[in-house]
Parts: sequence; C-alpha cells; structure tokens
Amino acid sequence: MRVSRAPEHRGGGGSSPVLLMLVLIAILVVGAAVAYLLLGQNSPGQAQEPSNPTQPAQSTVAAGSPNVGNAPPVATQPPQPTALPAATTAPNEAMAQTGCEAEPPRADFGEVVAEGFVDLRLMNADVLSWYSLQLDTGTRTTTFFFALFDAAGCTLSRTALITDYTPTEVIDNAEVTVYYPNALERSVTFDRAAGTLISRQFYNANAHEPGMFSSQTRISLSQQNLVLTDTDGTIRADMSIDLTGLSTQENIAIRQENPPVVENSLNELQLIVDQIESRRPKSQ
Repeated sequence: MRVSRAPEHRGGGGSSPVLLMLVLIAILVVGAAVAYLLLGQNSPGQAQEPSNPTQPAQSTVAAGSPNVGNAPPVATQPPQPTALPAATTAPNEAMAQTGCEAEPPRADFGEVVAEGFVDLRLMNADVLSWYSLQLDTGTRTTTFFFALFDAAGCTLSRTALITDYTPTEVIDNAEVTVYYPNALERSVTFDRAAGTLISRQFYNANAHEPGMFSSQTRISLSQQNLVLTDTDGTIRADMSIDLTGLSTQENIAIRQENPPVVENSLNELQLIVDQIESRRPKSQ
C-alpha cells in the first residue's frame, strides 16, 4: 500500500495567505471609512452648517433693522450727556458762596451826592461794582468814581475816575487803574480833546535800611530820568529812577497820541457809566 503525506511547512508558513487576506480587508474598510467622511464633509447639503453647533448662525442685518430670529440684541453704550456750560452766577450769589464781603475803596473827592453797590453786566462777565458821585464844594464840579470787583466779589479789579462829570454830556476824560495780585497798580489816563493816553506803572523799590548817603545826595540821586521817543514823536516814555533804592516813586510813563483808540476807550467807558446811572437808586 502506498501511503502519501502532504508536505509540511515549518515555522507557521501555512497561515500566511489568511493573514494577507485579513490585512487587505482591513485596509479596504479603513479606506472606505475615510473616503466616506471626506465626501460627507464636502457634500452640498452640509456646506452651510456651522462648525460649532452650540453657537447660533450670524446673519447680516442692515443698520436700524429689528433683530431677526432668536439672536440676542447687540448691547450698545448709551450716549454720554454733553456737559452744559456753567450758569452765570450773579455777583451777590458769588459773594455768598465765597463768604467774603466787598469793601468799597477809599474815594474822597468832595461831598458825597450818591454812592452804593450795583450789579453790572459787561461784555464778558457779570461783576459787582461800587460807585460814588461827589461834588467839590469849592469848584462846584462833579466827580464820578466807580470800581469793579473780581468774579468772587472779594478783590478790587479796576477803578475809573471821571472829572468834570455831567450826566447829560459824553465823558471826555477818565483815569483807569488796574490792580494786580503780585505787583503795584497801573494807571491809564484818557483825554478825548488831546487824543492822548498815558499809562504809568509804579515799582516797589524799597531797599533795606540803613542808607549810605545824606538826604541831599539821596534826593539828587533819585531825580534820575530817562526819556525815550519814537521817530515821529507820537510815543514818549519817561523813566524815573532812584539810584539809592529808597524811594517808591520809581515808575515808567508812556504817552501816546492816538485819537481813535482814545475815542473807542472812552465810548466803552461811557456804556458802563450809563449802566450804573440807569441801575442806581435815583432817590439818593
């Protein structure tokens, strides 16, 4: 009897075809799954789906249109109110707020006819003023004097002195004094007839004592003047110099011939005088 035996494949080689078939099937399955996913994401039916399903789709809405769908309204900042300009405070109210009391300046030109406080409205501010109408019993001429205070009504700001004043006539002269916080005052004199204005600025030149010179020498040293003029003589500057440093009379005076400027200045002062006349009590 002939007995035959199938050949033996040592080392497990008999199962190689089966493994190859399994690997090939696995590769095909994975490739099909990847292709399905890629084709599914690029399909037209799902192209407009949002990538994050938890966020609602945004839509473009024209300005001023109402909200569409369930989208929440966009929060906007309310407009900030525009600051209103500060209200003009009357001089008496300003004095009450600051707790100060205006003191009239010293004015002694004759017998007092009328005087008192008056609220004025200037071109750029409301101010408190004090006026005094006085009569010289010797010459029988009238002097009109008024003073302006600062916005708080505490500090003297300007004064004006008008001589030979007649209520029914236009003023033709005035001496205005300007006061400064940290300096001596300055005076400006207007003369309508001459068309001139003269400004004087004084300086505080008091030196420490004792002095080095005798009284006669000091007087001669204090009388040092310097005069400057322009080419046509319309402006002249006089400087009074005290070389000893013991006099308070050091000053500079500038005289200018300028009729249009003098005319305009006196006309504006006339408006203030007329306003005081219209507001002051006539019974005084």
